[in-house]
Amino acid sequence: MNKKLLILLCLSIFAPASPLSPGMCRAENGFFIPRVAFSRLVIAPGSWCRYLVTEESMGGRDSSTLYIAIPAGGEAAPKGHFWFEMKGEPVGEAEGEPVIVRLLVSEELRRCARGDSLGDYLSSIYIKEGEEPVRMGDLGALPQLEAEGGRTDSSWISRGTERLDTGAGAMLCERFEQILNHEKKIPAKGATLIKKTRDAQTAWFCEDVPLFQMVRYSADRLRETRMDPPIAGVPVSGARALRTRVELIGYGTGARTLMPLPVSGGRRNGG
Repeated sequence: MNKKLLILLCLSIFAPASPLSPGMCRAENGFFIPRVAFSRLVIAPGSWCRYLVTEESMGGRDSSTLYIAIPAGGEAAPKGHFWFEMKGEPVGEAEGEPVIVRLLVSEELRRCARGDSLGDYLSSIYIKEGEEPVRMGDLGALPQLEAEGGRTDSSWISRGTERLDTGAGAMLCERFEQILNHEKKIPAKGATLIKKTRDAQTAWFCEDVPLFQMVRYSADRLRETRMDPPIAGVPVSGARALRTRVELIGYGTGARTLMPLPVSGGRRNGG
């Protein structure tokens, strides 16, 4: 997995990733922290979680670990904000160096509603790729910064409690499910372009887990594009299956920053 994919892996906590090159294994417009989890966010400095993320698409499979934390100590965040860090690393046969992303986030993120611009909740972004120096990112360049659903998203249905065995131990979790079907018809010359999507998502939460309280998340997505009536020479995509699996493999307290901010003009950036 290359650096670009790892950066998108980290940023996809807060925004869907833009489509990548054909053949890259990534669930397009996929999230690793579902929107329903935002209202559960517990802002506790020093708390951290580590997840195993697996993606399957177009016959390929990628696995990475994703570490997320609210570091204690270090540079103080402005009032009403907190520093949030993420580190993505490929595992198995995937190639690539670790990528660290550090964000300055508004505490109002917990109140985001469906359709909100997530860019309104992010103030700064810093990125460190492998052994390269820390660089400031461009928040304006992040694509599709719109929340799919917030705390009022009634399309998520509670399915009661369920005991899960995970890499971080056995946990009693509350299970939520969401299934969304969408069809869009776009008039074209002499025909209609039909785009169909189906998203089936399941998330498990446990209050003992810090940050988003998320223990496991799965998403199965189907994408299909066709012309009606068919037009000779115009290809159809057929049904494409995209699968994402996220599972907690560790959590705790005592997290410190992985990325001290660069010094500029005798002062540290980021506030």
